[in-house]
Amino acid sequence: MNVKLSAISLAIALTTSFQANAIINGTSENKANFQQYVEMGCTGNIIGGKWVLTAAHCATNLGMRDVVRYDGSIAKTKAQHNHPAFDGTLSDIGFWELESIQEVNQINTISVSNVGAGETITVYGFGGTAPNLNKAIQTSEAVSGNAQWLRTVDISQGSSTGGDSGASYLNSLGQIVAVHGGGSSTSSNGMEGYRTETGRSFILDTVNGWHYPTRLSVSNSATITVQSLHVGGTTDAAYTNGDLTINYAASTCDDGAIGEFATCTYSVTTNGGHGQLFLSANEKVEINKPVSTTDGNSTTSGGGGGGSFGFASILALLGLGIRRYKASPNA
Repeated sequence: MNVKLSAISLAIALTTSFQANAIINGTSENKANFQQYVEMGCTGNIIGGKWVLTAAHCATNLGMRDVVRYDGSIAKTKAQHNHPAFDGTLSDIGFWELESIQEVNQINTISVSNVGAGETITVYGFGGTAPNLNKAIQTSEAVSGNAQWLRTVDISQGSSTGGDSGASYLNSLGQIVAVHGGGSSTSSNGMEGYRTETGRSFILDTVNGWHYPTRLSVSNSATITVQSLHVGGTTDAAYTNGDLTINYAASTCDDGAIGEFATCTYSVTTNGGHGQLFLSANEKVEINKPVSTTDGNSTTSGGGGGGSFGFASILALLGLGIRRYKASPNA
């Protein structure tokens, strides 16, 4: 009994202490508002429902492991794909392929436009060990040295620490422009990440599909933004099922060819029931998907899947934290 109590006390103590080891001097965020972010000793961003965009060195340092969702549920990892040119430092970008499609109600699209000096860069990271999510804001530097790196300058609104590796650098539009690799080599408390514009071919070759929110709650009408990460682009082939109709007059995805990294929209209407927007036979957005309640009945809801973050999740994260520390305390 004393051993069990000691283990529980240790779990609580370690979880509490780890929460302080997130992005340094940043802002604490409610991770339920950011269902696309996952933690696995590094930080990742769900792309197309089943791909986790992160740093290549996360797979190298941590090995194969599952990822923790915003609600404490676990998503199993099927495979890890690093940039073929990753040498331990350069081309530090990779994807973790998940076994199943994850439910997310928002996405960060990927930009391959050049980021110049003085642009605002926002980073959300779990730092050290989850469950806390924190935000840091810095500004981009002018390109120096290897052009694949996007370097940022500390402006006293947070900086990174171990466990933030793989976090997405977001521009002012919330688009992903780089993947966090580590501290800047040119400025104190700055950061540097691999530019997505440099990794565009790797991104397309790996995903080669739609990037989209997988589950939404819609009471009447909504505009859904999707992004083509198809090699060579794609064209509209969407259809619906159930209580959902596409309003093509207000949509843009049917206007013509959809290029690589291009975004477009579907305007949809519903009476509040369950419907599905199929982007392809294997890629769909669930609208008002019913969820089972504890009494076995179903209710219509548009949140993410998985269970609540309970004490069992804390114990599970404790195990992840111990393995993470042994693998790489500063992944």
